[in-house]
Amino acid sequence: MEWSNPLVCVVGGIAGIGAIWKLGEWKGRTDDSVSAIKDTIREIREDVKKILGRLPPPAVEQVSPLRLTEFGEEISRRLDARSWATETASDLLPEVLGKQAFQVDEFCETYVQTRLSEEWKTEVARCAYEQNRDRESILSVLRVVLRDELLSLLPD
Repeated sequence: MEWSNPLVCVVGGIAGIGAIWKLGEWKGRTDDSVSAIKDTIREIREDVKKILGRLPPPAVEQVSPLRLTEFGEEISRRLDARSWATETASDLLPEVLGKQAFQVDEFCETYVQTRLSEEWKTEVARCAYEQNRDRESILSVLRVVLRDELLSLLPD
């Protein structure tokens, strides 16, 4: 084939222009798809923010060690949990002597789950109802308050 033939150059030029045209169309479709995906992701993020904004604040910060949030402190005040913890800790101190902090925390978690008096179970249920919270949120407040009190009584 002779490259100096004008017909070959014209056909090659048309083929090149066609390829560039198709490449441009493909890029345009791809850009539109990417743009649509970005818009969808943006909308999902906005929806998630709206949903998370409607959730009630947590009672306990999920850090180590667990700490009460401002809302958890409010629940603690409503229940007078610090007085309860002070009274309860003196009875439980012999059971946690010699334990490490994480073991005291585990002990407190088990205690509030299984050993609360009927009076306190009722208080927890009432508070959960009034605060529109699950029972576990209220129990986690009692756990943290009791743990902190026990740890303050343990010798270093």
